[in-house]
Amino acid sequence: MTVGWLAVVPPFRSVYRTATMIGAAERRTGVAGTVNPSAAVTIAAVAAVGAGAWVATSLAAVSAGIFIGMAWALIAMVFVGYVQHELNRAAG
Repeated sequence: MTVGWLAVVPPFRSVYRTATMIGAAERRTGVAGTVNPSAAVTIAAVAAVGAGAWVATSLAAVSAGIFIGMAWALIAMVFVGYVQHELNRAAG
């Protein structure tokens, strides 16, 4: 339990570094308004919290679990779409 945070930090660090690299690529290609790494981490964190809530509620109440299960998946798709949109802008 004392080192459990080590399993949580690396995915968000990876999201932040990926967004930072996309921002650098956008700046090199002259794209205005680069990706915001903090926004990418926030979207990913909301999706992760939703996934945890889905697991917790799906065990307790089927109807709530189905709703939360769909919601976190949609938020995860927003995250992927955001990062991919910025990557496409950097590619030109």
